[in-house]
Amino acid sequence: MKRLIIIVGLMLAILAVNAQTVGGSSSSKYQYNKSKSSTTTTNRSPRSSKRIVFQPEFTFLVNYAYANAPQHSVGITLGQNKLGKTPLGWYLSLMSGFNFNFGNGGTVGSGGVYDHVAVPFFTGKEQRTRLSGTVGLTVNMVIPLYFYAGVGYGYRSLTWETVSGDWMTYEPTTYAGVNADFGFMFNIKGFALSAGYSTINFQYHEVKVGIGLIVKTGKKKSTAAPSSSSSSSGSSGSSGSSGSSSNTENK
Repeated sequence: MKRLIIIVGLMLAILAVNAQTVGGSSSSKYQYNKSKSSTTTTNRSPRSSKRIVFQPEFTFLVNYAYANAPQHSVGITLGQNKLGKTPLGWYLSLMSGFNFNFGNGGTVGSGGVYDHVAVPFFTGKEQRTRLSGTVGLTVNMVIPLYFYAGVGYGYRSLTWETVSGDWMTYEPTTYAGVNADFGFMFNIKGFALSAGYSTINFQYHEVKVGIGLIVKTGKKKSTAAPSSSSSSSGSSGSSGSSGSSSNTENK
């Protein structure tokens, strides 16, 4: 009986020692595989994300307008495109016929009748005045094409000189009030071309064209997320060394 007990005890001790040995080797193998998998995952560099910094665009145009009066006027347009990250912008347009005769002898009606009773004596000289100022918005519809529309104040007059030296305003072709314009602008590699329509109270009409430049200020920058290859390689190296050392110890 004692022998049987001793034999059973020896067998249990052998099994316990064998189980401890197998468990240690498997845990070491698991630790090594874990470090290897973590090294593999950390070696993958994250996808770089780029951030585009806003780059303002400014428009400078020289304009020419013509009406079938005939009436000629020239001017400038200044503006900024793409406010922030939106396709919207603004512009300011000033036009003039470079004639500032507003008349000083009153107005005459159709046929040159003054005050409905008399026809003054005219010398045959006449002058035309055209002024306008508008502000509005631009919309970048597609990459090279912009639409613009604005409102402001406009004035157009025709004056005749009398024999006494006064200038009388011919009322049927004199307009003053709301000046509206709209049209399209094209950006061709930094060169701007525009074509549109302008009116005073929708009674006086003219076509308007322009040519100029679209200037980008500042530099276009892009920032990318820092690559973690160096840190991952460092961590993988350390993990690999620790894994190998632990594996060696377990061996």
